[in-house]
Amino acid sequence: CPLPAAQCGGFKGDLPRILATMLMVKLFGLLAVTAAAFRRQGDVELRGSQKHMLRVCNAYPASDGLTITTQSNEQITEDGPLGYKACDDYMIGLSPGGSLDFKVGDVKAGTFAVSNLPRTESVLLLVVYRKSLKTAEAAFESHVYASLLNAQLAVIDTYRGNGTAELFITDEAPTNKPPRSDKLRFDSVVALNEGSYKLVLTDTEKGKQISSAPLATINRESYVALRVGMDGTDFPMEIVVYPHPDSDRAGAALTSLISVALMMMLRQF
Repeated sequence: CPLPAAQCGGFKGDLPRILATMLMVKLFGLLAVTAAAFRRQGDVELRGSQKHMLRVCNAYPASDGLTITTQSNEQITEDGPLGYKACDDYMIGLSPGGSLDFKVGDVKAGTFAVSNLPRTESVLLLVVYRKSLKTAEAAFESHVYASLLNAQLAVIDTYRGNGTAELFITDEAPTNKPPRSDKLRFDSVVALNEGSYKLVLTDTEKGKQISSAPLATINRESYVALRVGMDGTDFPMEIVVYPHPDSDRAGAALTSLISVALMMMLRQF
């Protein structure tokens, strides 16, 4: 970002600003009827603004977490700083011309300037990471999730270093069949059918697994996979997924799915 204090705009229209492509694929033919639920916290309203679900992911390698405030000094991270490799969802009022300030501990890391926004309620993804090995300045990646029946997975590379890796997605195949695998491209978005998957980060040169993470998708839900880490620090290269299958938010989504299924069954009688 060429501006001081890492001022970057984003959320332009209904398409990603930085993420290169929206790659629409249906993997492995897994389809079902479901619904998703969002955990909402940090409710901040700006005058004259429209509410959006803002998903913030902290890929900034540091022992101190991120604190986020609006230009009117309202703190979004009311429950405490957002830790490294963590993501959270905030229902917040945003308007073009507004901004969000980010601090790592007590040090200002950068400012994200809001430009255009979608006209309808949308899930907005904002990833904060280190601009380079040589500076502590923050950089940002932003994306607007589309309105799709399928689950969506944004794949973002925030790793800073010389290591090379490829990311693969595999499904949970029956015991008598080998798992199916596909390569995922960094800085892209894919649409996935509902199901259980595994993301595997593999060393390009040695062919060995570096890191892996489970991914359980339901329709209409939005997910993010991050390659994080930084050379020369205590933060190695690894893959991080949100929402994690074991998280409270994933549990809320599953509860919603079960509720919808029960309602459909009751309507048959």
